[in-house]
Amino acid sequence: MNLKIKFLLYLNLFVYTLAFGQIEQYDYQRSINGINNQWHQIDLPEGMYEKVDPSFSDIRIFGITNEKDTIEAPYLLKIGKSIIEKEATPFKIINKTLTKNGHYFTFELTNPTILNQIILDIGEQNFDWKIKLEGSQNQQDWFTIKDNYRIVSINNPATDYQFTTLNFTTAKYRFFRVLVKTSRVVTLKKAQLALQNKAVADYITYPIMQQEISNNKQQKTTLIELELAHATPLSFLKIGINNNFDFYRSINIQYLKDSIQTEKGWHYQYQSLHRAVLSSLESNDYSFKSTLVKKLRIIIQNQDNPPLTIDSVVIKGYPHQLIARFTQPAIYYLTYGRKNSPSPRYDLQQFSDKIPTTLTTLSLGEEQLIPKTTTPTTSPLFANKWWLWGLMGFIILVLGWFTMKMLKET
Repeated sequence: MNLKIKFLLYLNLFVYTLAFGQIEQYDYQRSINGINNQWHQIDLPEGMYEKVDPSFSDIRIFGITNEKDTIEAPYLLKIGKSIIEKEATPFKIINKTLTKNGHYFTFELTNPTILNQIILDIGEQNFDWKIKLEGSQNQQDWFTIKDNYRIVSINNPATDYQFTTLNFTTAKYRFFRVLVKTSRVVTLKKAQLALQNKAVADYITYPIMQQEISNNKQQKTTLIELELAHATPLSFLKIGINNNFDFYRSINIQYLKDSIQTEKGWHYQYQSLHRAVLSSLESNDYSFKSTLVKKLRIIIQNQDNPPLTIDSVVIKGYPHQLIARFTQPAIYYLTYGRKNSPSPRYDLQQFSDKIPTTLTTLSLGEEQLIPKTTTPTTSPLFANKWWLWGLMGFIILVLGWFTMKMLKET
């Protein structure tokens, strides 16, 4: 009877070991709590990003059934994004006039519709002009939409910057008229009239744990160094400037890609994430490809200008979520942390339109290290020097005995 019980216990342990074998290929796990439907949503926690592969290929949802079988729940990785839709409107230029006030350009819409943006492509360079934008239904009564709106072009060995986009609140007129307030020649190569709609995703704002700002007079730069608590996928950065003068500065946003310890200390390798212009004419918020970042730096090229007063820096990232399907009762874990893991391939990817639009978000337990089964190793017999000395002594004794025996016979 005792033998039978022991056999069943060992069999149960063997089955559990096989079930656990898949999971122990990963380094971390979190229990998944609150499963009560087939479809659920899981928000990836902030501290998890630095422990997964940058491609998120090593994320799995494993379950252990009552029979100690390992099952895998399929999922889709959903990353937020902002969508910019621009609908251009057909038009024709019906008037180009030069007066004492400046150059007039009148646009007639083929089908009057709502607009909020006019993009001008001007042939000249190095200008700083004021714009007046008006709208009319009959070309008799004109209504001011924008006045003293600045457009700028700077082209020199240090800067190549142009801002000629007119943004305004939505307006619907049959005619739009742009007055460029200058006596210089203005060549309007082309224009675009459009309605721009921007659907912004729900960003997650991440706190900056450490921030340092320094100015280098010799290199004529300002350096902003930022550090987060964890490596986090970032896709948005906004710089607040507290100056009452106009400015146009080239900036380079970089992130720490690798660090190497040498005899002279740590060597940090930064890679460019986004190049842009910091300008008093724009909002100075920058969107870029979602990238896993823990340390960030911003280099501002001041040239011969005084450094700017940095008021604030805000960094954000898109939320990352798993849309998972659970079909069997089990104790489920979110596992991750495996080098060179291939991306999972689920049938779910082909039927994403079948996923419900309203999903319940599951909670995750604390992160746990997944224990690894190790095979005990025994040292070689001769790894111990006393065994080696003993064996050599034994060999010497045997050789001596045979030598003495041969001498006696002789």
